Amino acid sequence: MRRNLSIVLLLAVTALAITGCQPQQQTAQTQTKSKLTNEIMVNVYYLAGKLGMNITSESEEKISFNDSLNTVAIYTKQNQVFVNESYIGPLGKTKKIDGLLNVRLSLLEEIKKNLNAPIKPSLVPVVPMPTPQPEPKKAWELTGKTIIIDPGHGGKDPGAISYYGFYEKTVNLDVGLQIAEMLRDKGHR
Repeated sequence: MRRNLSIVLLLAVTALAITGCQPQQQTAQTQTKSKLTNEIMVNVYYLAGKLGMNITSESEEKISFNDSLNTVAIYTKQNQVFVNESYIGPLGKTKKIDGLLNVRLSLLEEIKKNLNAPIKPSLVPVVPMPTPQPEPKKAWELTGKTIIIDPGHGGKDPGAISYYGFYEKTVNLDVGLQIAEMLRDKGHR
């Protein structure tokens, strides 16, 4: 009796798998992937880098980054994201980690969909630019100048201690003395 029941259950599960469970599994996988990208948080510098952009301004209310064709503005207080001055949707969940604003990873794809594509270059002959000739050094540049080097620290303030145990004042003094020697070799005081 148990064996017959096991065989019936096995056949029922196999029939379900063959007749149509696949689309539901794919939908579940897609939903899981979408949910994961909404849960994964990345900082705005990572986001800008993935888009090939540079952050141009950052404040508590707004973060902007752009490239030669596009501008992205994230308004944290209003929970809005704009691409090229067009609203694309809500910002969603955010989190501050070590002073950096972190946003959901799925925002990357939403922004990419709304970016302007670069214009394909036309075939225009390239005329080589003449190489500029360096200007001759002026007499006043060759004469000795008085240059003061202050390595900082010393006396009662030795500065920080490096990982290897050197005081900052020691390293600064060595660098300052080397610079002074290089400048003396150029004729400066």
